[in-house]
Amino acid sequence: MNTRKKIVFHIGQHKTGSKFLQTFLSLNEKNLNSHGILYPTALNYQKVSAYRNSHFNLYALLRKKIIEEGGNAGEDLFWTENGQYTAGLNSISELFGFIESERFKMNAHTVVISSEDIFDMHTAHELKFSLDMVRCAAIMLLAYSQKFNWDPIIVIYLRRPDYLLNAHYAQFIKGKSSNSIEFNEFYAKFSPRLDALNILDVWGSIFDKSQIKVLPYNDTPHRTEIASDFFYEVLNLNLDETWASVPHELEYLNITPDPEYTDLIRKLNSGSKFFAGLVSREYLLRLAFEKPSNQALTSFLSEVLASSLIEKYANNYKLIAEKFTHRNDFFISQWTSKTQINEHKKCLSTLDKFFIALKLIRLKFMNMYNAL
Repeated sequence: MNTRKKIVFHIGQHKTGSKFLQTFLSLNEKNLNSHGILYPTALNYQKVSAYRNSHFNLYALLRKKIIEEGGNAGEDLFWTENGQYTAGLNSISELFGFIESERFKMNAHTVVISSEDIFDMHTAHELKFSLDMVRCAAIMLLAYSQKFNWDPIIVIYLRRPDYLLNAHYAQFIKGKSSNSIEFNEFYAKFSPRLDALNILDVWGSIFDKSQIKVLPYNDTPHRTEIASDFFYEVLNLNLDETWASVPHELEYLNITPDPEYTDLIRKLNSGSKFFAGLVSREYLLRLAFEKPSNQALTSFLSEVLASSLIEKYANNYKLIAEKFTHRNDFFISQWTSKTQINEHKKCLSTLDKFFIALKLIRLKFMNMYNAL
């Protein structure tokens, strides 16, 4: 009798609706359990929703083990900054042992794990990149899956490269207060992580192609589509009104700010005394969240750069489709033509900027009044 169970590793990419999906999965744990599916969060770091609802702890433990086995002392800072988010867990075996005990108790046939940092094994807030770290992580996940008698499925959503680069830069700036470089410098350092084919080939060299599911991330204003797509394509479930919805709150949604907000945050990060005297990063993030998105999907890219990225990676995405989906047009058929590439490129209007300035001035005077 075959007693093997399935474990789904949803591993990225970054900026493909992961936070929304993780929140949706977490809010619907009981509903998932009724379908024989376990989304375990009990051992996650509970104080911050992004870590409570995702499995960043697995990513951090993978990276810790890779660092230890590689003897890379230069990576010690990673664990110093992120070790707290494993909520006291010290090893991957400890985490997976708990997950397997929970799966056994509820007799689940499927376990779902979600951490978008695992795809390229680096967070959205750093620039360095090591393909060897990706290879080590893939080897470890396969080994632990075999140890616990799980059949692994690797799920990866891919986003078109120009949109991905734009969203990554905004995330890099807004996600960490010490990040303040300008876009061109960011692009020069970040570009190896845009090569999805190179990274996927590593995963494909460790896992069988039948164990890897690659899906296109569609840039639409309807965030719920990532959940319905994942449930249909991966879990073979259709969503209806019985599933809890994700609240439209900053805590649960990882929005990409319009470029003016991002640049204001960058100036704050760089230590601008003028902007620091007017407003906090948290206040700017709240303003950006409350302002409906202008769909500025390529706002930091020139038309030349956006077009060159499409041209550079189009063939790679065709190869990805052939290797992992058997559909030659699976990705690029959904890309707009080069002449339309910046049709969403909109910035804040003069009136928007005026109201932002008024809000900043009002906040400044309120702080001065409260200090009296």
